Amino acid sequence: VELLKLKGELHQLRVE
Repeated sequence: VELLKLKGELHQLRVE
C-alpha cells in the first residue's frame, strides 16, 4: 500500500 508510505512522508514533513 503506497498510501501508508505517503502518509508517513507527510507526517515527517509536518513534524519539521
